[in-house]
Amino acid sequence: MSSSQRRPIDSKVAIFTALLMILVSGCQDCQSRQTTNPAHLKQLLTTKQCRECNLGDANLRQADLAKANLREALLIKANLDGANLAEADLSQAQLSWDDFDTGWGNFFSCDVLLEASLVKANLTNANLSKAMLDRVNLEQANLRHADLSKASLSKTNLDGANLEAANLNGANLVGTNLREANLEGANLTHADLTVADLNEANLEEANLTYAVLNTYLSNANLRS
Repeated sequence: MSSSQRRPIDSKVAIFTALLMILVSGCQDCQSRQTTNPAHLKQLLTTKQCRECNLGDANLRQADLAKANLREALLIKANLDGANLAEADLSQAQLSWDDFDTGWGNFFSCDVLLEASLVKANLTNANLSKAMLDRVNLEQANLRHADLSKASLSKTNLDGANLEAANLNGANLVGTNLREANLEGANLTHADLTVADLNEANLEEANLTYAVLNTYLSNANLRS
């Protein structure tokens, strides 16, 4: 076989090998995002200092993490129900992740939705600025005075959550469930509340300057 005949075959093999490596890499990435690093978990529970830690799928239910440093930590699928995260630093932390691709990259995507659970968690005075919280379950969580500025909370469940005096400046609240949530005195300037559910929510004295309010406000308290 001449070199000119081998060249097309070699090219096809090279392309196939490259695509296979991309696929394997994508699968490994999906798995790593939802797998706890045991050393990181021990470090968190021992020192409460765990910046950029991988705590995916960690069981931290009712854990005492007050004032913990979890800045830029990976907490996808972590169970933080009832955890005490008062004054914790979760800025730029990632608590949700999706890998859906409807284009040509769909073959290489995991097609998964992964999010943490923080039902009834105490996040009083916590720093969650720029955190990824899309679709996270924060039902009845205490976020009083929390900093959620520029955080992404699209389709997040905040049903009955306490967000009194919370800073939600520039937050993404598109499609968020805020039914019966307490937003008294909250800062919602520049927040996007498109199709958010604020039925029976308390927005008394909340700052809605420049907020996008294409939303549901049935029985909401908007007194200033």
